[in-house]
Amino acid sequence: MSLLNPILLCVTAQRSSAQFLEAGLSAAAQTGAPLEILCVLPPNDAFAPDYDALNELQRLAEASGARVSIYYDDTPAVVAAVFAKHIGASQIVVGASRRPYGRPFPSLLQEMLPHVSVTVAGEPPGEPRRPAARFFSAGPASRAIA
Repeated sequence: MSLLNPILLCVTAQRSSAQFLEAGLSAAAQTGAPLEILCVLPPNDAFAPDYDALNELQRLAEASGARVSIYYDDTPAVVAAVFAKHIGASQIVVGASRRPYGRPFPSLLQEMLPHVSVTVAGEPPGEPRRPAARFFSAGPASRAIA
């Protein structure tokens, strides 16, 4: 058992998420920290999940010694922030957000957890991010989680 704070890898239930596992494993290997994998899906996906993708995620996690947690919720950034706070994550690794609207997932996480490092897999370290357009006012979920 590691005494280091875990690294949290946020994935979706898509086969392409397996590539992000490499980024999470690499970050964990560099520090010796354990890896936790979080998948937050829309509630409607509970009725017709992609079993193949979820089984592949579970298989890859077991092979790497990581633990997978799956939640169903409409606010993935809030769930991820609360989960990261709960496990004491020192770093969060995410994939690039492809949402055509709203604020990108990494930006929301960084705003809610300003003292936790948020890394976008596949993005060079220190690469400046393009500011996200705001189409809605910030609600309670956008405040830092103490």
